[in-house]
Amino acid sequence: VEFDGGNHTITNESFLADGGYGVIHVVHGNVTVNNTNIVAREAFVGTGNYAIAVQAEYDSVVTINGGRFEQIITGDSDMYELLYASENAQVIINDGIFKCATPKWTLNCKDGDNAKFIVNGGRFYKFTPETDNPGEVVLGEGCTVTTDGDWYVVSN
Repeated sequence: VEFDGGNHTITNESFLADGGYGVIHVVHGNVTVNNTNIVAREAFVGTGNYAIAVQAEYDSVVTINGGRFEQIITGDSDMYELLYASENAQVIINDGIFKCATPKWTLNCKDGDNAKFIVNGGRFYKFTPETDNPGEVVLGEGCTVTTDGDWYVVSN
């Protein structure tokens, strides 16, 4: 699903789709995702394989309020981003469950851009927003991270 401008809301949906450009791809505009489950399947685009659940570009803002975000991977790359942001995009995560096949790349911004993830809540598999990808991923004010086995839990 691609959005190019305006304000949009996705609520209580489920997607199983190729994640080459992001199952939800926001080029411009503001998109709020509420209690939505996304499974991104691996897709070949250009020079690589991708399985991106949410991709935000340019000046877009994506707000995630719950749901489950994960991937189906058949390849052997060590870099499959789950959520990806570039240019000046912001992704605000208030809640949700995030499980990336390559956990280091759960939340990733294009190097050298001003994109940012702000994490106010959620459960992250083998990825801690407190220390992974510093500068690209920041905790919201007053948020803390605790562990639950292989999961990192962000709460306020």
